[in-house]
Amino acid sequence: MKKASRNIRLSLIKIFLSVNILLLSCNGYSASIYENDGKISSYQYMKKLNYMFDFIQQNYVDELDPKKLYEGALKGMLDSIGDPYTLYLDENYMRDLDETTTGSFGGVGLSISKPIESTSKQPAYVKVSSPIEDTPGYKAGIQSGDYIIAIDGHSTVEMTMNEVLTALRGEVKTDVNLTILRGNNMKFDVKLTRALIEVPTVKYGMIEGTKIGYIRLIEFTPETAKRMQNALDLFKEQNFDKLIIDVRDNPGGLLTSATDIGDKFIDEGTIVSTKSRLLFENQVFTASKDKTVIPKDMPVVVLINNG
Repeated sequence: MKKASRNIRLSLIKIFLSVNILLLSCNGYSASIYENDGKISSYQYMKKLNYMFDFIQQNYVDELDPKKLYEGALKGMLDSIGDPYTLYLDENYMRDLDETTTGSFGGVGLSISKPIESTSKQPAYVKVSSPIEDTPGYKAGIQSGDYIIAIDGHSTVEMTMNEVLTALRGEVKTDVNLTILRGNNMKFDVKLTRALIEVPTVKYGMIEGTKIGYIRLIEFTPETAKRMQNALDLFKEQNFDKLIIDVRDNPGGLLTSATDIGDKFIDEGTIVSTKSRLLFENQVFTASKDKTVIPKDMPVVVLINNG
């Protein structure tokens, strides 16, 4: 027992010494950079980052995965900007994003997000951005703004986004159990059977007994403008004279798709423009009269919500 205690003390001393050496070395390195100059170049920042990477690899008490260190640095760099729309997408995240927006997969049909940090006031639960129509999640009544607090009994607070997606997806016709938090106090369990999820773009139809065309834009993909034109062609055959555009629970998508749709309504001028620090990245999307198909005097109603 004494020998075990002595080994534990020695291990703690080694860790303590390693931490202090690391701190002293970092402080010394930082001081050498800033000495006689209050400014630091991008090259020096990268040199410091590489120095820290090498030092940790050589001196940390345990062997570390270099990929994990570099990806952690990249995530921290982008998180420090404080912009919720600027983030690092690793290989797994990009693969899942591509499947969600352009392909098909076995899943429950929920567009979700998850905060990086968890606090006592705001646990890092999975937030439902919007349910995809006619999918298991949509049919079960899960709503935008709901939180998934557990998947198959496992809390989502400590799960990464990749782990959440892996847990939600799986073979078609297999089950997954979710615990949902709605508002502050309403909790309930939902059992969903995974289905083949094909990301929809447009749904449409004439409102019965009227000459009103209804178009629901579910998401902006490369196919959305084409599908919308199919709807407008059908409405024209039925002599529609009013139009409802429903973008409720639409999570967004491609800017080019949105501008192609806008061009059907606007016959001249700027539809939208983007502005960057780099002049060559600035873009202006201009309306073309040849692509305009909706008359100026046609009443149009656009439905929106927090989706």
